[in-house]
Amino acid sequence: MYNNDVILKKFKDNYAKDLILCQMGQDAVCYAEDFVITDFFYNKYKRVVLDNKKILEGKTVLDVGANMGHWGLLSLLNGAKSVTCVEPRGQYVNGLNKFSKMHGLDITSVQGIHSDIFELGEKFDVVMLGVITECIPDVYGFLQQLKAITKHVIILHTSLRDLPPGLCKMEKTYNLTHRTAVDPRSKGYLNNETGNQFDTKDWSSDDTSKEGVCFRWYYGIDHMTEIFKHFNYKVLRLEEHTQDALAGTVDLPGKFMQHIIVLEAEQL
Repeated sequence: MYNNDVILKKFKDNYAKDLILCQMGQDAVCYAEDFVITDFFYNKYKRVVLDNKKILEGKTVLDVGANMGHWGLLSLLNGAKSVTCVEPRGQYVNGLNKFSKMHGLDITSVQGIHSDIFELGEKFDVVMLGVITECIPDVYGFLQQLKAITKHVIILHTSLRDLPPGLCKMEKTYNLTHRTAVDPRSKGYLNNETGNQFDTKDWSSDDTSKEGVCFRWYYGIDHMTEIFKHFNYKVLRLEEHTQDALAGTVDLPGKFMQHIIVLEAEQL
């Protein structure tokens, strides 16, 4: 299993500690020193990176919703030519840039959300979407635009187990830590340093100001495949994974399921 993966061992031994400390600071030193590769981490790594190694090797990669940049880093270690990460939380953006400079790696992190990638003025061989489809109000327009800047798309897609596959469900939520959605109604929707959207006062308000309110869109998998077909994407891989949709949870895996989807954009 992962004990035999040379690249993953290199990630753990040579990079993981610095990656954590650059982004989380000395408060995370115990976690950084005790970091281990869990089954959850390995399984996700296999789906996102290892199983897509043929389309990642020698390619330019854009990782959207990159979090701390670990999948982008592992893509680079597995042969990607370069990686650009897009992430709203400035703490992670600055930390990843510090880390990549420290180790001389061709990884660049940019602060922004999914819609900002079209302002980069660049094309990429592969675009990775890390569990952000439910955060995109206009997923149709986004996928249509995406074809202009990439050939392959790797999607980690989360949906609801009780949602009929041909439907879409919108949920209203509050977002304190940018874990579920963004509210791009104004340019001030994120704290540039932390990436958090709202404070506890907003969250605990009576909702009259609508501060802190976000929406998530859960797309059934049949609904998504119809969108892919409509915009001339060829589905190279589509796998369902229900056992570990979310890490560190007890009751949520029964609600959510996750798909790994690999697309090839077919130009007309």
